[in-house]
Amino acid sequence: MAKYHMNKDQSRVESPGSRTARDYMKTRDGGRESRAGEGRTEPKVGGRGSSAGGGRRAFRFERIEAWQLARALNKTVYSLSRGFPKEEMFALSSQIRRASVSVSSNIAEGSGRNSDTDFAHFLEIAYGSLMEKASQLFLALDQKYISEEQLDSVLADADLLAGKVVAPSKSLGRPSRISLPSTLDTRPSTQ
Repeated sequence: MAKYHMNKDQSRVESPGSRTARDYMKTRDGGRESRAGEGRTEPKVGGRGSSAGGGRRAFRFERIEAWQLARALNKTVYSLSRGFPKEEMFALSSQIRRASVSVSSNIAEGSGRNSDTDFAHFLEIAYGSLMEKASQLFLALDQKYISEEQLDSVLADADLLAGKVVAPSKSLGRPSRISLPSTLDTRPSTQ
């Protein structure tokens, strides 16, 4: 069975030779997109947010753009949930944070698996957690814990992340049960 990957223009292309589609996942290496594992050394990590003092090798997941976006979204969700009322500390605030962390955690865990099928499975779980987080954000809006503008901003980021999670899952040769809507925001237009 032939393996496929997605080009930058989102067209499906057969992967050459022994490389799997997983090797072609978009990653970032020093701000430049590259193919994973193409005869280069691992980048050193030590900048902002690194727990290692400046000389450790990057984990594979740290180079995956979807994980980077999920990490940034985690920061946003944590910041927003700090403004929730105290009575929500062990309810909505905790639940939305756990769903948020689950997205980046499943991308990371999947990247460490040995098969494309396993990786695709973890990407599907990450997508499910992302949808859970989006649903909980709507509840936060309904309860007036966040504003429409805050919701719109987070949903725009979540929509971008959803595309990054779904595209590799499809290219890994696993028939995806995920049907990505054109946008996460299905509220009726007010225009």
